[in-house]
Amino acid sequence: MDGEILNNVKFSEYWKKPHEQWNFDTYRLFYLEKHPGASKQTIHSNFAIELKILNENLNQGRRKN
Repeated sequence: MDGEILNNVKFSEYWKKPHEQWNFDTYRLFYLEKHPGASKQTIHSNFAIELKILNENLNQGRRKN
């Protein structure tokens, strides 16, 4: 993934993993390593924000091409 896009997300180290590993369960485990005791709602909200950022940036890149 483009480094410029990774600069826009909060947890770029998660998104550097192969995209086949991206899902809520792996994100939840990753997030809990960073923020032990975080609620499922908090994790879900952060995952949704990250996905929105990725979607906006990836779609923007497609429009440029």
